[in-house]
Amino acid sequence: MSVLSGGPWASDPVRDAGKDHAGRRALLVPFVLVGLLATLDLSITIWCDRATGFTEINPLVAALLESGSYAGLVLLKFASLAVFFALLWPARRRRVGLAGAWVGVLVYAAVLAQWAQVLWAMRRVLI
Repeated sequence: MSVLSGGPWASDPVRDAGKDHAGRRALLVPFVLVGLLATLDLSITIWCDRATGFTEINPLVAALLESGSYAGLVLLKFASLAVFFALLWPARRRRVGLAGAWVGVLVYAAVLAQWAQVLWAMRRVLI
């Protein structure tokens, strides 16, 4: 029996996941998480810039903060998320698309772990 003819390995659990309500919701989870984590990252960046004048390590973001352009920072974040979604949303029902979305979640989780360290180190300054 061939895989292409409907053998036991012919079904794709990722592609099949979008066929019912729970499956569609499961496909949305990493995309929603990326949006939420990106918003949290942006909020912390702006808050820390206003509260402490910290040094940003991303040169593009640092230039925007130096110019006082929070609107530019928001546009940059929106544009980067738009590219992320434009590349991965059409492929969300394929393993590579879903894996890419979960990599995005892991990247933002790592960024927020760095923020946690920074905020912990600054706790005496902030209180």
